[in-house]
Amino acid sequence: GVYRDANQTRHVFIWSKGVFTTFDVPGSAAPLGTVGLGINDHGEVVGDYVDSTGNRHGFVRSKGVYTTLDVPGAALTVAEGINNRGEIVGLYVDADGNQHGFVLSNGVYTTIDVPGSVSTGVFSINAPGQIVGSYDDAGGVTHGYVGTPAH
Repeated sequence: GVYRDANQTRHVFIWSKGVFTTFDVPGSAAPLGTVGLGINDHGEVVGDYVDSTGNRHGFVRSKGVYTTLDVPGAALTVAEGINNRGEIVGLYVDADGNQHGFVLSNGVYTTIDVPGSVSTGVFSINAPGQIVGSYDDAGGVTHGYVGTPAH
């Protein structure tokens, strides 16, 4: 999860077996700081952080090592979920201000746009690789969806 300190800066927390652990991505800046959004059974955490220049990046923290996630060409990236295989999902905004979903698997980003949508986000991924998220249609109505990988 995420909490704000007395200065309103955001930090990630993990609560396990009655013990709170907190962390911030190195390079994150107050007040927007670091937000944790997903965790898998291995304790790998994904989320986003804002740096000192105001840029928003996704991240994964695995075994204490932080990796910044920026979809190529994106103005901002948010990592939302991670499964036990280490596949990461989220959303990004392109240079034109359009929101797209993504799946990051084996170092390759795949853009997810629901057909007919004007905006797509991916929030979670399960063990078989099914994704869930939401999209907005041209009328401004938000819908949920489930996506199953094609094999």
